[in-house]
Amino acid sequence: MRLLAFLASFATLNLLLAVAWEAWFPENIYHCTDSLGMDYFLPGDWIHGEWQSSDTIEAHHDMSQPDTLKSGWTLSKLWLAWLGCVSTSIAASHLVALRFKPKYSPAT
Repeated sequence: MRLLAFLASFATLNLLLAVAWEAWFPENIYHCTDSLGMDYFLPGDWIHGEWQSSDTIEAHHDMSQPDTLKSGWTLSKLWLAWLGCVSTSIAASHLVALRFKPKYSPAT
């Protein structure tokens, strides 16, 4: 039962975090000219090839233009943000699972 609670919580939280990631990070922190969307589930594929740093992120670049990362951000910081989301999801799911107690104890 606890495993089921953990898995259900983990899946739900990661879906919510994926929506939040898509709402905030692309077009605010980085822009990938050939992004497939749902970047939360494709970690590390946020920007690639030749990329440039910029104070503003302009969406809808032509494919011939480089990907863009907001000034002050690095790939390492993006990875830390993603790892923070996943770690939070794991920790919260663990707490949810601990709240579930079996109603009966199987005989041993």
